[in-house]
Amino acid sequence: MILFFYFLVAFLCFYIVFKSADVLVESSSGIARHFGISDVFIGLVLVALGTSAPEIFVTGFASFLGHPDIVVGNATGSIAANTGVAFAIIFLLVGKKGKLADEEKFLSGKFCSVNALFLLPGSVAMIFVARDGISRVEGFVFIVVIAVYFFANSKISAKFAEIPDSKGGAFNLFLKFFFSILTLALASRGVVWSAGAFARGAGISEFVIAITMIAFGTSVPEIATSITAMRKGKIGIAVSELVGSQALNLYLLLGVSSLVRPVTVKNPDFAFGWTFIFLLELFVFLRLKKMAKLKAAVLLGTYAVYLGFAAGLL
Repeated sequence: MILFFYFLVAFLCFYIVFKSADVLVESSSGIARHFGISDVFIGLVLVALGTSAPEIFVTGFASFLGHPDIVVGNATGSIAANTGVAFAIIFLLVGKKGKLADEEKFLSGKFCSVNALFLLPGSVAMIFVARDGISRVEGFVFIVVIAVYFFANSKISAKFAEIPDSKGGAFNLFLKFFFSILTLALASRGVVWSAGAFARGAGISEFVIAITMIAFGTSVPEIATSITAMRKGKIGIAVSELVGSQALNLYLLLGVSSLVRPVTVKNPDFAFGWTFIFLLELFVFLRLKKMAKLKAAVLLGTYAVYLGFAAGLL
């Protein structure tokens, strides 16, 4: 009965986190537009940060409260969920819609190359960097890397910037912004507490809970946004937002968390080795223009094997 209570609290907190993130995206975009900030910056930076707000706040509070397994599990598990589930769905939907030649050509070209350059070497480097834990200095370096990534990506992805509608005057937008930050903080605290309590009560490690329940839960906004974009035929928006989320998970989440408190990584080979495998599959498949169903099956199968190893079933 007590485990069901913890699960219910986690579910409720996740719901509040998602709703607060939506308000954060809308209000921050409205504030930026009010002060004349470019639509490209709003679409590619603020929206990306807003949709990743659940992961950012949850990992930040997990670090503050001394739960490094949740920090690493959520960051790497979100990359696994985005690749193994969200991109599998995208490939299936692309297969049903047929070729989207112009956008597919762009995504498999410069966009894919630039993002692979930032993410693949980074995931390998993390295996070695994290062996002695992630220090505040290393966390600061990660923040710099993600800033450079945003700059480089904005040059090639401007055509996919999508600006959310925002209503109300400046005062109301600021009010919404600060209220969404507050509710995000409180709800994220609830997610970390309930997940940790559930793990202890069920005799499951916090890392396993983080890469499953928390990682999948915090990835729901990106997954939902990408599926909606695909249904509208906007493959560029769907893919660019998800790939951008991968970069945020790898660099920003770990960077922010280690600035709050240095992060101990118990098994960097598993955490970041699998991260490299998922990202490698992703960029190889983005370059392949056919076999959509096969690509989706491979990604889902890889995700299932990943979960099996994490849970000690394989």
